[in-house]
Amino acid sequence: MNNIFIQHHDIHALILEYQPGVGPVDQVAREYIPMSAEIDRGFYVEVNEIFIGVFASKKGPVFFYDTREFFLADAKYKVKVERQAGEYIFTLKYNEKVCVNLKYPPVKYKNYDNWSDEDMVDFFLWLEKSLNLHRERFVKYRTLE
Repeated sequence: MNNIFIQHHDIHALILEYQPGVGPVDQVAREYIPMSAEIDRGFYVEVNEIFIGVFASKKGPVFFYDTREFFLADAKYKVKVERQAGEYIFTLKYNEKVCVNLKYPPVKYKNYDNWSDEDMVDFFLWLEKSLNLHRERFVKYRTLE
């Protein structure tokens, strides 16, 4: 399968080269991506040196955690973010079984303009809101024809 390119959620200048079914290949500067390369509909972040993200596929949105992949079109997948003082906890469950449990620091730069509320600048809160409030639209947009 061909590698795809996914944009960093927070840093415009970074792109992740990713091989579906295998995992992350390399994080590179956007300027080194070939002009012909399509930046797929998705985002990624890096937490504790692990690449985590979502990309579009023919089967719908795929959530990846390092080399593990989860097909979010299946409504049995649920996500939740617990906000605690000093850290947040992201959990991905399938049929109530925990697949991913990750502690991460809250984003620093939020609410500094009309487009920067916490749900938009925090990748995990964005994903939680997308799946819990707009699942149908989220899945449709990230399903390639």
